[in-house]
Amino acid sequence: FLEESLQQAQGSIVPGPGIARYAIAWDGYVTVEGRKWDAILVEAGDASAPDGMLLAQRYEAKEAGFFSKKRRNVGVGNPLAVGSTPSRLWTGNP
Repeated sequence: FLEESLQQAQGSIVPGPGIARYAIAWDGYVTVEGRKWDAILVEAGDASAPDGMLLAQRYEAKEAGFFSKKRRNVGVGNPLAVGSTPSRLWTGNP
C-alpha cells in the first residue's frame, strides 16, 4: 500500500505555470554503515534544475517516560543526503 501511495504522489507532480518546487515525504528505511534504520524520506525537486534530492532523517522509538508504556519517535543524527533523482518539474528550460 505504501509503495502504491508513493507512486501516486510522485505521479501527481507535473510541471505547470507557477509551480517552482515540490517535496514528497514518506516513512521508510535507509541503510547506514550496514544498519537498517527507520527513516522519514523526502524527495524534493525544483523546476529550474534537472536533478532533485533524496533526503532521509533516521529515527528510533524510545519510551516516553519511566512510568509510561507509550513510545515516541526520536530523530537520530543529522539528515542525510541519500542521493539524487530526476526533478519531476524539470522540462529542460531553466
